[in-house]
Amino acid sequence: MPVKGYTAFHFQDIKWLIREDVLSHIKERLIPHLSSSAFFEQNLAIKKGKRKSVWFFTLPGTQENEAYIVKRYLNEHLLARLKNIIISSKAMRELKAAVAISRRGITTSTPVAVGKKCRWGLIKESYVVLEKLKECRDLNTYFLEEYPASRSHQSLLEKWKIIREFGILVRSTHQEGVLQSDFSLNNFLLTKDDREGLKLYLTDFEKITIKPALSFDQRVKCLAKLNRVGREVSLADRLRFLKSYMGNDASGRKISSLARTIQERTIELLKKDNLRGRITSVYTDALYEKYEQESIKGYIRKGYKTEEILSVIQKFDLSAKSLPSPDMKQREEIHIDLTCNGRVQPINVVRYIPPMSASTLWTKISTLLIAGIPLDLPHIFMEMKVKSNQEGYLFIPKRENETHLGEFLKPSLEKKELLFLIELLVKLMKKLHHFGTFSDKITESNFAVVEKPGSRPSIYLKNIETFNMKKEILLSKKKRDLAILNGLIKKYYPSLTFDLTKNYFHHEAHKEALKKKEINF
Repeated sequence: MPVKGYTAFHFQDIKWLIREDVLSHIKERLIPHLSSSAFFEQNLAIKKGKRKSVWFFTLPGTQENEAYIVKRYLNEHLLARLKNIIISSKAMRELKAAVAISRRGITTSTPVAVGKKCRWGLIKESYVVLEKLKECRDLNTYFLEEYPASRSHQSLLEKWKIIREFGILVRSTHQEGVLQSDFSLNNFLLTKDDREGLKLYLTDFEKITIKPALSFDQRVKCLAKLNRVGREVSLADRLRFLKSYMGNDASGRKISSLARTIQERTIELLKKDNLRGRITSVYTDALYEKYEQESIKGYIRKGYKTEEILSVIQKFDLSAKSLPSPDMKQREEIHIDLTCNGRVQPINVVRYIPPMSASTLWTKISTLLIAGIPLDLPHIFMEMKVKSNQEGYLFIPKRENETHLGEFLKPSLEKKELLFLIELLVKLMKKLHHFGTFSDKITESNFAVVEKPGSRPSIYLKNIETFNMKKEILLSKKKRDLAILNGLIKKYYPSLTFDLTKNYFHHEAHKEALKKKEINF
């Protein structure tokens, strides 16, 4: 099917559509490489799946090192091939979506070529070829790697400019009826160029639908998906984005109302992610490397040596001074030091055996971290793939100057500092109660306090093994959590008159009063 701006070209057994502005160059230099059956065998895939794989390819002999992203879609089963008689191939659907977006004035990078290989008249494989943008990275990586990097005035001005431009781009995308079901920060690319400066691109056309207009609910859902990023993106920066997104309609109350609606929808989405056991997140996309071998798989934070990780797992029983047996403990922990980017990192390595699950805990931690709850994502998550061996491992970093809550609550602690810490606990519990409650076993070790020189202490959720994610959170369960915590603090300070439960629900009442004053968006 012809596409305006593209020319058909048949090379060997693949039918190509090539963008006309790069026709001769792509046809003569790139297509012969991609049409070779050896291309996909000789080059290493950066992402490999059963139906979709992605390659990074640098065209040899070019002065500027031309680089391309090549995606291949496989139709292994007859049903999938028959489906393409009625519906275009995935590659063709991506091309049409990219062209439609570009024609609507939205900045994007359209494919330089798409192709299809047929057998007996049915599509066996299809391909999408995109030019790799120079000096680019996705917004997800930008926000995570820039935090907490240099906070110079210049870098802050640049970040705020990017946030404003991002808001304008998302607004244009929604106004033009572009609905992307996988709306996330890593689908927006940022380039820095001496001539053009900063520039943002919408990418990933696999799950895009063009509609006459987006409903309010559809826009909120897209914005909630974007909102699935942790504390690295501050509340102030999120509000800057919303102000830019709303444009001339951006009054303070309307921004506040929309922010509240987005937050409620974000919590719903995160609960669904946890329920279906989603192990990937903005963090794994930007900061981790996927590892998979025949018997073991997982995610390793960039900077660690894989062989050291595997050695720790292989020698875990020896380190834990336990022997492998059918009666192994459901949970065992060892303390080690590992090297990450040349620095020594103290690590707690925990092995879980069913019914306890490292995968479930990893998903739970990811969900809560994205929700803005202060806790640490393990630097390594590994689990066995063999059914007869369902062990899982979490490598949890230890922060500098970290103590558990019980060690921090000393008689010498000033009342002012104690009340400040209790306020932090109340705020933390309010956030946690959007997602669930603890079991009866809450101890001081569930929470960690970090003291940094020259600043006030901060509190982190340290152990979430006894925290249960719930679809509906009962008021009685919330009160039970608060009563247990109140009891823990009064164990150290019997004469303290502060009541966690009273303070918690005072904030709730104040919040409801403010909510009633909001003007609906």
